[in-house]
Amino acid sequence: MNALPFFLQSTALLFAPVILLVTFTLLLIPSLLATGAKPDAAAKAIGCYILKTVGLILIAASVIQLTYGLIIFDVPTGDTLTVLVLLLVTGIGIMIHQSRIVATIDTPSVSVVRLVFSHTCELVGALVALGSGLSLMISLLIAQDTSGWEMSGTLLLLGMLLMILSSVHIRIKNGHRVRATRKR
Repeated sequence: MNALPFFLQSTALLFAPVILLVTFTLLLIPSLLATGAKPDAAAKAIGCYILKTVGLILIAASVIQLTYGLIIFDVPTGDTLTVLVLLLVTGIGIMIHQSRIVATIDTPSVSVVRLVFSHTCELVGALVALGSGLSLMISLLIAQDTSGWEMSGTLLLLGMLLMILSSVHIRIKNGHRVRATRKR
């Protein structure tokens, strides 16, 4: 029996570049259809947002474990804590660096990719919050068992946080866009 997780198995590693190429192409086509978008800037924006997604996944991997540890009063120590903090710092570093690069790209080239990224984060947050909320409700109402609520509660909290922060980001960026249009 193979003990490796799915994403580290050889078939997943072979399909990863294909999935990345398809994602890149599917984002590049509508990005180029935006008025005033430049192909090189749109490609740069897509690359930045793909790397921001990787950073967000690293942050999520560490924050979920750390928050769960705080809720059950069993914060990891030693090597585990070092790895979790390293994942967190690496993810934050990737997100900040890519955000600085995206800030240099013109608005028409990055607008479609930013909207796809923000709405995807909002949708993932909503689905995680909904799934964990339903899990909590089902375990409380049907099974009438409160044991194991910690992970569902952690995911509910972090899913709602991701959903709220993504919707705030969308409103702020759209607000700047509306104000810029009104000035003309």
